[in-house]
Amino acid sequence: MSKSGTTEHPPTMGDLFREPRARAYFLGVGVSLFGDNVLTLAAGVWVKTLTGNDGAGGLVSFFLLLPTLFSPLFGVLADRVRKRSLMIATNACLAVIVPSLLFVHAANDVWLVYLVMLASGVAIAVLAAAQSGLFVTMLPERLLGTANSTYTSMQEGMKVLAPAAGAALFVWVGGGLIGLLDGLTFLVACAVLWKIKVPEPAPKPRHAKLRAELTEGFRHLAKVAELRVVVGAAAVIMLTAGFVTTALFGVVSTGLGRAPAFLGVVTSMQGIGSVVGGLLAPRLIAKLGEARTVGCAAVLNAAGTALLAVPSVAVVLPGNALRGVGLAWMLIGAITLMQRRTPGELMGRAASGLYMLLFGPSVLALLTGAGLTNVAGHLTLVVVAAVLAAVAGAAVLLRRDRPDRMSTKEES
Repeated sequence: MSKSGTTEHPPTMGDLFREPRARAYFLGVGVSLFGDNVLTLAAGVWVKTLTGNDGAGGLVSFFLLLPTLFSPLFGVLADRVRKRSLMIATNACLAVIVPSLLFVHAANDVWLVYLVMLASGVAIAVLAAAQSGLFVTMLPERLLGTANSTYTSMQEGMKVLAPAAGAALFVWVGGGLIGLLDGLTFLVACAVLWKIKVPEPAPKPRHAKLRAELTEGFRHLAKVAELRVVVGAAAVIMLTAGFVTTALFGVVSTGLGRAPAFLGVVTSMQGIGSVVGGLLAPRLIAKLGEARTVGCAAVLNAAGTALLAVPSVAVVLPGNALRGVGLAWMLIGAITLMQRRTPGELMGRAASGLYMLLFGPSVLALLTGAGLTNVAGHLTLVVVAAVLAAVAGAAVLLRRDRPDRMSTKEES
């Protein structure tokens, strides 16, 4: 299995930030990610406050994730235009749409919150497809893993910081003004992307039918043997993560005998683990390669998930932190391998296909997990998730090395 590093020492975050364009990019992304996470938390609390309905508040996350199921469309779009221009336009649209939350005042205005969350979900899917291609164009290949790990660490770090900030801001200024402030963060992202100059090649003209283009990313992921195994394992891990998200309610209330609010503490441990995992990922990828990193991630995720079955806070908290480390390694390893094994003109469709295969199972698991928990109990769901993650890890780690037929640099 190939390794991404081409230098004696694995590249660090310091090496990444010595690249002026990367430094500027992550500054803009950091501001935008913080605003997004604050808004998502505040939107759920806001809808619950306006309607008094827990289910209505939960629909905020549903509308945010729903566009994942249409990711191939956004991948086709990303491959038909320049990535940087698409990202500027997407952030500009959100800067206009999100402040419309100022018009939400009562329960019958909640539809506008859902519409904004749906638009945000579309933007996340578009930006995910475009960002992979932009990284490949903007950065040396040896820095791809470091860039992906930095983004994941920032993303997960915001999930740790944003809940407290979102709750405080909601009490202080209300949901509408949070929407306005988030709109300003998208303008910051636009300004940073405008400043960054990336010599992107003009997109190649497309002659294939739309149906063929929609499936081309999936066909590429299936054709490259190493990608096929890694993406399959990663999809299984994300499926188990969705099951565990549902099972955690039972872990907290039945297993630990704690109030529902303690779920926030358990969840924050996953975020902390993901930050740590993101920081460690470049060295692991440089030493083992992307595929074996994903295999190790699956095994670590299985171990952390199994610990959730133990009715002890001292075991459950580090167990969920281990899950966070494993999820970060899985995402970074899978994304970096996809970037290195995909021709530039196919990057948007491959990235969106990967995005759908990773996060689509989470949507399915969230919809079915509650019913399975009611029928079988949270412990059964935890054990099944741990076993599935372990099997996924074994499938990757026990795979015999095969010569790779495709390389980004050769075929792009």
